[in-house]
Amino acid sequence: MRWRKSSARSATSIAWRRRLRWFTGTLETPEFQRQSRDFAAAVKAAGKPVTLAVMEGYNHFEVMEQLGNPYSLFGRAVLTQMGLNPRT
Repeated sequence: MRWRKSSARSATSIAWRRRLRWFTGTLETPEFQRQSRDFAAAVKAAGKPVTLAVMEGYNHFEVMEQLGNPYSLFGRAVLTQMGLNPRT
């Protein structure tokens, strides 16, 4: 039952051309960290390009806050994927 509802199960049906960048934080619960690793592994096993990045000292709320920060790991990755040069 758990696997049937898992987002990792849909990894084979997701269609995208660019690398998927999946972010998680070290302050996540062990279960959230495991789910992130499993999802990234399922995407990779499906032959899709994926990067799992771990942000030191963040939980899932704080990781999302870093989206708008061009100096964060998350913000830089998004700007780079958009073809924009983040400032150093």
